[in-house]
Amino acid sequence: MIFQYSTLDNSIGVLDLTLWLISVIITYLIVFYTLIRFLNKKDDMEKFQRENILTWMIFLFFVGIANTLNIIWRFVIINEQYAETIDYISIILVYTGIFIKILNIERSINRSNFYKGYFFSIILMATIIYAIVANPIALKEFSIFQIIFLILMIASFTVFPGIFLYLSLKSTGDARKNAFMVVIGSLALAGGLLLQPQNTVDYADMLAADPELLLSFFTILCPILTTIGVILMFSSYRKTL
Repeated sequence: MIFQYSTLDNSIGVLDLTLWLISVIITYLIVFYTLIRFLNKKDDMEKFQRENILTWMIFLFFVGIANTLNIIWRFVIINEQYAETIDYISIILVYTGIFIKILNIERSINRSNFYKGYFFSIILMATIIYAIVANPIALKEFSIFQIIFLILMIASFTVFPGIFLYLSLKSTGDARKNAFMVVIGSLALAGGLLLQPQNTVDYADMLAADPELLLSFFTILCPILTTIGVILMFSSYRKTL
């Protein structure tokens, strides 16, 4: 895999950095706002509400850290080995955040009569363990290990909208609206994280006649999708703060 470093020597690179900085700043502002509101209202919240807000906050914080690392290795770190390690850590952070949130959701709905078990959490845990145990270099090169990891990545990102789509179908009123908002937000976030050039460069030749143009398009699209996803997820729980 050729790592997709960005440069500020062209307009795409400048726009790439600007959009990611905006995305990261918005994410951290949301986390900070959520933390302040949570600390002010936690005594008035029921236990499940506190856990819901806390796990959303942890998830979004991990996304913010992961995207900060993404900026660092693409614009600051030139050594490819260091870049691979930083990107590897960012991937694990995102999946750990998703796992924490999904586990919280499954614990909550396990109290109901329409769902029992931890099926979605198991998928996330399998992805995290595979990412930790597997050789990072093998995950970045076209191989059976990368294909397995991509399948697990797609399955894991499908978990997020999947479980909230399930909740939206089983809910009514504001609960359904908020769950559906998370479905759209998680799909946008998944697109923003999965379609990043470092993940698609090996497949660009198969996807488009002009691979460079496609990668440039993904470079601009991904931070926009990520920002939209974060905002929609925040909007789903904002009224409970």
